Amino acid sequence: MGFPGRGDALAREVPTRSGMDGDFVPRISRDELKAKLESATPPALFEVLPAGYWKKNHLPGARSAPPKEAVAIISGAVPDRNAEIVVYCWDHG
Repeated sequence: MGFPGRGDALAREVPTRSGMDGDFVPRISRDELKAKLESATPPALFEVLPAGYWKKNHLPGARSAPPKEAVAIISGAVPDRNAEIVVYCWDHG
């Protein structure tokens, strides 16, 4: 499975950082994501960018969750609060 250019940011190993609500939000590498998506129980995958970006190019299996609608879309699509969810956005860095 290949990842388009915007997904390359997933390849970098980055440390776990604190989320806005104080919970820890783990970051995963490209290889970890690939393994999770190929597993028997893949996580729900969401691209948090404006819908136009998703229409143009997105990771296989990703659903669009534009920033202003992300919480509602993700909560509605994955009501189980214990489910594994992966969100990504473009990182030019």
